[in-house]
Amino acid sequence: NGTASARITLTSYPGERAVIAGLVRFSGLDYWTISGIGFTWNGGAYDEHMVKINGGTGWLLQGVEMWGAQSFANLLVAGSPQSWTISGSAFHDTLGGEADGNRSHNLYVNAPNGSNGLIQGNVFNNAPKGYNVKLSGSSLGTDGTDNVVFRGNTLTNANRANLLLGNAANNNVVEGNVFGGARDGWAIRLWDLRGSGNIIRNNVYAAASLCNDYESPTLCSQVVGPGNVR
Repeated sequence: NGTASARITLTSYPGERAVIAGLVRFSGLDYWTISGIGFTWNGGAYDEHMVKINGGTGWLLQGVEMWGAQSFANLLVAGSPQSWTISGSAFHDTLGGEADGNRSHNLYVNAPNGSNGLIQGNVFNNAPKGYNVKLSGSSLGTDGTDNVVFRGNTLTNANRANLLLGNAANNNVVEGNVFGGARDGWAIRLWDLRGSGNIIRNNVYAAASLCNDYESPTLCSQVVGPGNVR
């Protein structure tokens, strides 16, 4: 692993663009930068995430592209990562591998007790069997994702909402994003949300409604702040 002053960088050779096809697993990345690489599907079971990052400290995913997962997600962030960032990247066309229309996402973050997470300046497009982004645990009553700033992203064309915030998620900020259309007509869905300190503010949305809370003990009125514009 690297250190704060001597990072490890995984990137393409100058003038070229590497594409990794298949299932990829990173665990305990400390002070890694992964940039300028493509990741795409090359077979696997429907319940396997195409790329998984588990835990780690100080890692940065920047300027990458992930697409084509026929499974639960193009990218899963799991464990309890500290001071992590996903920026300037594109996630698209998570096609899913089963009939269920709720479980295949472009980005799935299931990271309880994480800290200083930043998801900024990315494009998420086309999740025909799920959400573009899921910040949540896996099922009712589970833990949630903590301490993430989700800022300045563009999301469009999801089967459900473009963003799901759920379970015991705490201290997440959703701000300055552009939400395009989604089949169910919601920009953001709250699902079994039982955490505190979450705020949704200063977003632009094209969906029929900004927020839906029909299966959540925490209501939209408790988390939606000022500055959201349709």
